[in-house]
Amino acid sequence: MAIVGILVTAIPGGLSVAHKTTIISNELTTTESIGRSQMDYIQNQTYDKTNNPPVYAVLSNLPIGYSITSMAARLDPLGDGTANDDGIQKITINVKHGTETVYTLVDFKGNLVR
Repeated sequence: MAIVGILVTAIPGGLSVAHKTTIISNELTTTESIGRSQMDYIQNQTYDKTNNPPVYAVLSNLPIGYSITSMAARLDPLGDGTANDDGIQKITINVKHGTETVYTLVDFKGNLVR
């Protein structure tokens, strides 16, 4: 009886942990997918050499509870200041679930035609 009693109390606790782990895993997978989709979306947009900082559109129709912030910054490899666009920008994507940032992705966007 003691062994059965231990099993009866241990199994629901184990199932609860497994359920929470599945929820967290799904959240991480969703936020990564949203972040990568947003980066692809920016990479396929026309290079913004006019605005400082550069401005790119953000995906719409996200799953409920998720949001994206996208930041672009001109880099200055020529050392002449960021007022002149040198053809490379750092793109940072943050994906939030609720109020918590769950996923951050950083990449670069280049302008091959100058």
